[in-house]
Amino acid sequence: YKVAWPLEVLFAKELMNVYNQIFTFLLQVKLAKWCLTEIYVGRYRGYCGKDPVKLHKLFLLKAKLLHFVSCLNHYLLTRVIMNLNRLSMDWTGVGFLLFEVIMNVN
Repeated sequence: YKVAWPLEVLFAKELMNVYNQIFTFLLQVKLAKWCLTEIYVGRYRGYCGKDPVKLHKLFLLKAKLLHFVSCLNHYLLTRVIMNLNRLSMDWTGVGFLLFEVIMNVN
């Protein structure tokens, strides 16, 4: 992937590789969250037979997995991405915010 002109000035190639890896993982977490949200456990009644305990365990497993993936997604968005933004400013030696650059250009 070739970075466009304004971004290649602000971000080094190594930093863009780090961002690429993190956002790829974030997309995988989002896909897992979407899959868990969209799955309908009730359709697996045939596999559980007439045993409501097994079906209940499937519902609980879905709820626990969805809770874990949602918390992981929230953590990645709020803690990791924000800290990575601060770190990237240190790595590039840029001590200003991106909107300040945009305001100075205009």
